[in-house]
Amino acid sequence: VIAYGETTTSSYSHYPWMAKFDEQGNSIWKRMMINGFDDEYISAIVENPDGSYAVFSRGDLNYFSFNQYTKDGEKIHSQKTEMGNYRIVNAARFEDGYLMQLGNYTKEPDKIVKVNSEGTMTESFTYRSKDHYYYITDMIEFKGNIYLSAYAVPKLEDESENAGGRDEIAHVLNYLFDNGIWEISSEELTPMLRKNYTAMLLVCNPKTGTPKKFYSVDGSLGGELSVSESGKLLWNVESITTSEFSPTTSFYTIGATCYEYRYTFNGFGWLIRQEKTGEITAFVR
Repeated sequence: VIAYGETTTSSYSHYPWMAKFDEQGNSIWKRMMINGFDDEYISAIVENPDGSYAVFSRGDLNYFSFNQYTKDGEKIHSQKTEMGNYRIVNAARFEDGYLMQLGNYTKEPDKIVKVNSEGTMTESFTYRSKDHYYYITDMIEFKGNIYLSAYAVPKLEDESENAGGRDEIAHVLNYLFDNGIWEISSEELTPMLRKNYTAMLLVCNPKTGTPKKFYSVDGSLGGELSVSESGKLLWNVESITTSEFSPTTSFYTIGATCYEYRYTFNGFGWLIRQEKTGEITAFVR
């Protein structure tokens, strides 16, 4: 297991640490990364086929810092690239390099960036279709492909009517506001929300990074991806079940409760099981 965090040396200085543990929880090694930044934090660590590690971090809120470590924790490569005020959401192996998910602190969908083995960003994508935006929530390598967990929401015909930047639920809010609706029951609101969201499991072409729809679930949001001990792909999907409209609450306008379901796919990509996990997640927008 690789664990990572940071140490605060002053109110302005943060240095990232990472540590490797065996199956019994004993520490094998630990390292503090020093790359010339006053403020740096690790966003993702990806294990390479040879057991080494690629470390993705952010430096001084403006740089993408890329480091390669051996399986024994020795640094063998480091590169930093000015990137602007993006956050690194996730990373995964992709051919002989990586795919990195970037968020831009706005309502716009995240973008996926190709990164080579040296840490150079080579190409970027924002996934969308003619009628929908895709919001990516997780990514994972499985059987030589990259799978993206996401959810799709319909685009507005007139982007100026995006309800104050709330693109995801603009269709719902515009309907409520335009009709002067300030109170609505969960029984009426929940179907509207479910119609607005579709959980998407996308698979990327290994050569181009171009995604195609692999599986979809109406009325839901795509959640965490993982691989089971038996080598199956696990996809968690959050199904919108109940909802609340609260236009005077500062923290959210629409809140909902989601029941989590787990979809299991074998190595050929066939769905072999769907089950309710018993977990409940919160939805707030």
